[in-house]
Amino acid sequence: MVLNVVNFHEKASRFRKGATRRSPEGAVPDIPTLVSRVQGLQSKARTELHDAILMLDLAVQHARQLGKIIRDPARKKRFDDELLTIEQLLQLARDKTMEL
Repeated sequence: MVLNVVNFHEKASRFRKGATRRSPEGAVPDIPTLVSRVQGLQSKARTELHDAILMLDLAVQHARQLGKIIRDPARKKRFDDELLTIEQLLQLARDKTMEL
């Protein structure tokens, strides 16, 4: 017998019974609050994207420093080519983030 299986039909019916229906008139006062909340979440998402790109930029800079110790020319070229691709993708991410 499997004890960790959830009966979704039972859970869903309980959820539906507990959910209250709002009239359209009752929802109208919530609209400015919801708009404000969505705008706040969008701003937070933009900030998190900028932070993530910054961290990736720092990682690429560290990788560039590590690349300086690679002695084998073929490996160094492959490494530098990969870093160039990463930098191009980061630039694309920066451009797309600016459009948000």
